[in-house]
Amino acid sequence: MYELSRVRLFSVGPPGARYQDVTLDLRGVGPAVQAAQQVDLFAPDDLERVPRRPSPASVLFLENGGGKSVLLKLVFSVLLPGRRQVVGTTSTTVLEKFVLGEDVAHVVLEWMHTRTGQLLVTGKVSEWRGHVTSLDPEKLGNAWYSFRPGPRFGLDDLPFTAAGRRVTTSGYKDRLTAQHRELPALELVWETGPRDWTRHLADTGLDPELFRYQRAMNAGEGEAAEAFAFPTDEAFVDFLLRAVLDTEEPQNLADLVSGYATRLAQRADLEQEREFVDGTLARLTPLTEAERAATAARHAEAAAQDGARALAAAIVARRGLEDERLAVAVQAHDAAKERVRAAEVRERRLQETTTELRRRVAALELAAAQGAEATARGAHAEAERHVAAWQAVEPVLRHRVAEAEARRLRRVVDAEQERARPALRARREAATALAAGLRAMARAADAAAEAADEVATAADELAEAARAAELAEVSAAATHRAVAEQARAEVARIEHRTAVAVTAGHLADGAVVAAAHAAAEQEAEAAQAEVAALHAELADLRHARRAADERRGGARRVG
Repeated sequence: MYELSRVRLFSVGPPGARYQDVTLDLRGVGPAVQAAQQVDLFAPDDLERVPRRPSPASVLFLENGGGKSVLLKLVFSVLLPGRRQVVGTTSTTVLEKFVLGEDVAHVVLEWMHTRTGQLLVTGKVSEWRGHVTSLDPEKLGNAWYSFRPGPRFGLDDLPFTAAGRRVTTSGYKDRLTAQHRELPALELVWETGPRDWTRHLADTGLDPELFRYQRAMNAGEGEAAEAFAFPTDEAFVDFLLRAVLDTEEPQNLADLVSGYATRLAQRADLEQEREFVDGTLARLTPLTEAERAATAARHAEAAAQDGARALAAAIVARRGLEDERLAVAVQAHDAAKERVRAAEVRERRLQETTTELRRRVAALELAAAQGAEATARGAHAEAERHVAAWQAVEPVLRHRVAEAEARRLRRVVDAEQERARPALRARREAATALAAGLRAMARAADAAAEAADEVATAADELAEAARAAELAEVSAAATHRAVAEQARAEVARIEHRTAVAVTAGHLADGAVVAAAHAAAEQEAEAAQAEVAALHAELADLRHARRAADERRGGARRVG
């Protein structure tokens, strides 16, 4: 159930009693909201912590004609839409009199739920079509809306005006819709039909039937009991039927039939009236246009006079303001000059102080840098000595290892030479024998040559006698000469080799060459085997040396 919390009326009411922007505030004087009490049972009775319901009963004291009925009519126009439900009168055009031509009338009600404390705002906006009043009530446009206010938008934030001017119904709807897009929790609903609005009120918990009874009680401005006092049984039955059934549709049909009947009965009078009005309008049109032009000219003249007066007042005010600003600016300028002079003196003093401080800092930094440089130079020299020492370690170690290796190899070579001396002596003896053999062969070759010479001499002697075998003998002689030449060459070669072997000590003078050759070959094979063994041992020594170098390098890297 909802209770009325606030009422806001804007630009609405009869010409003599207008509500320009009036808010009736009934908040915070009733009992605490049940939901708030249940949330904090021990909280103090404080409005800031426990929201309170609106006033359960309010009395408005006004004299007759003070506007009590007008207020009720406006409030009930939001809850009971339709011209037939106007409070306290049988006229259906009374609400149209509350909206002037230039008005955009607003009647807004804020409600509070008695259990949850949740707020609900319902409102009505009315505006004449084209902002021109008319006797036809259909030209008065009405629209109803509701939303749930929050901390950022509520009853006090409704955009009735913009830039000092009233906002039209369409503009007002656009602004509410924009707010709803930014704050979906508003739950904005906008209706333009009375029946749809009545259905929406019932859905939100505001029962229009309850307010219809209140309207009936306030219709005669009497006691509430008079609303349920029925003079006859038929009146009670009519009341019961109206309470149970919707009488709007039959009433609309009755009104339509009555209207047609009235118009048919007044047709002749209406035709004469129409002819009279047409003639009158035809003759009044020039006067109307002239009056409209004169009115526009008067309005323009008044606006120009108002603008001129406003401009003159603005110029006078602006001149006084500019004079004040000029005086303030002159004072500020003088003060700024004084501050500038003081700042210049302070700046010179600070510059001198800064220069002296920089000089002292530079001297201190120079002394520190020189000390650091001397220390660095000493450290650098010490580091270079350490580096040179470390660099000399490896060559010394390699030199010592090489010397040890050379001594060992020298001992090995000496030992091998001692072991090879018998073989060398045998080789020299074999070479001597080889030379002797070669000399014997040379002697045999000389003997063969001498024999060949003797044969040649015999052949020469026989040549003179045997002319027939000259060619054969000549050929044989040539062959023998070739053989002799080869033998001589071979003898010379053998003698040369023998001499070389004897000279080298490989062959004893007078030794047999063949035996010496065989012995020399055996000694050479033995020497080659010993040399191969020495090479293998040398390779093993090199591998051992390389492994020792690698171990020293690994130990140096670890150190």
